[in-house]
Amino acid sequence: MRGFTLVELIVVISIISLLSGLMFANYRGGIRSIAERNSLQSIAHAVRGAQNRALSGSCTVSPCRFGAHFDISSTILNIFEDGAVNMNGQYDIGETIEAIDLEDNISLTDLSSNYVCAQSLCADVLFDPPDPIVSFAPAGASSLTISITGGKSVTVGLGGSIDIN
Repeated sequence: MRGFTLVELIVVISIISLLSGLMFANYRGGIRSIAERNSLQSIAHAVRGAQNRALSGSCTVSPCRFGAHFDISSTILNIFEDGAVNMNGQYDIGETIEAIDLEDNISLTDLSSNYVCAQSLCADVLFDPPDPIVSFAPAGASSLTISITGGKSVTVGLGGSIDIN
């Protein structure tokens, strides 16, 4: 007789099912890892975008500053021009130049500033044109660490350096 026995078919189907299950689990973990990496890059992009605008000196009002605003209650990062509404060294509604969305299911989980605005933690990284001198809101910090879902973070230093951890 030619063919396969029932036991052989069940063993082969079991092996294929097990391998498929493992691949699916790794695929979902890979998707999550990519979303975290893209969100970290979006945070770095927001800071670099504000820094580049300060270098270009393209203010719509004078004096001005450019900044990146981070609010733990939002998945939107704002690049803004401080002075467009109120020159107060922090983000105000109406000063947004560009809004950047984080990936789905990723959010800001912690900011090293411990500063509360509108009932949630927030912080700003500011650059003064034409020499993009870095400052933070709230004032006095020497760096700002922005953490996301999954425990990874981005640290911005006083010299404008960005470290993705």
